[in-house]
Amino acid sequence: MKNKKLMMSMVALALYFVLKRFISTPDFVLGILIGTSICFSLIGLLSIERYQRLKKWKRRVLGFGK
Repeated sequence: MKNKKLMMSMVALALYFVLKRFISTPDFVLGILIGTSICFSLIGLLSIERYQRLKKWKRRVLGFGK
């Protein structure tokens, strides 16, 4: 996996499964982990062109872009 976002997604998913299986973790924390994993997966699967457009849009919406 050459994409950092996909790697981060896999790490978050692995952490989710470990916490769910071996440690009594609140559902809220597990929900945040699985949501983060899904978001990173979707971002990691985007083409570079679409990823750059998404970043540019985010900067414009948040007021950081020119």
